[in-house]
Amino acid sequence: DAAGKGLEKISVSLFNTATKDWVGTTTASDGTYGIGLEAGTYDINVVPFDPTSKFIRKRLTGVEVKADLSAGAQAGRTLDITLDQGVVVTGRVTDGAGNGIARVGVNARDASGTAFGRGTDEKGSYSLTLPAGTYTVEAYPPPDAGLIPKRVADVKVAADLKLDVVLDRGVTLKGRVTDEGGAGVDRVGIRVFKPETGEGYGGGTGIDGGYAIALPPG
Repeated sequence: DAAGKGLEKISVSLFNTATKDWVGTTTASDGTYGIGLEAGTYDINVVPFDPTSKFIRKRLTGVEVKADLSAGAQAGRTLDITLDQGVVVTGRVTDGAGNGIARVGVNARDASGTAFGRGTDEKGSYSLTLPAGTYTVEAYPPPDAGLIPKRVADVKVAADLKLDVVLDRGVTLKGRVTDEGGAGVDRVGIRVFKPETGEGYGGGTGIDGGYAIALPPG
């Protein structure tokens, strides 16, 4: 942390930008970590395992790791990382009947577009640790839930905050995207816009080309 105290149970994941491979590890009780790497350029994600942690996750991009010739062919570099403390936004995502919704992606996005996200647990609870600021909070339910995503704008976060989100049930637009031979096409993005408001809703196709998007009637 900022005082130099080691933080345990912090996930450290590295993405090799050339090979597209991921490697990762977890910090020990004194905050130390070590990973065997090929020389190259990496993007690094540092995320506390505890979703209620007061420490803000950090992302480093373009970190160069070069071969340490004195150690033979193994790459070597010491990289210390400091995590800052933030404020914690907690809450519950429910439907209109008060039932908690699992697997909802909850994102808090600031004016620069930087997003912090977590998923809800089986009770619909979530926790986000953020720098103080103003955010747009978005809740994206699973495609098969039949619930409409929701966006809450201008959420001012200066201290720990409780923010519950209620998702409305919608009508489901569903179908299948195929090629000329009738085979389903995977990973096709589908966007639907409401002309009166410009609001957009989206989803993607599965392995069989099928998709389902919950929408407000209209």
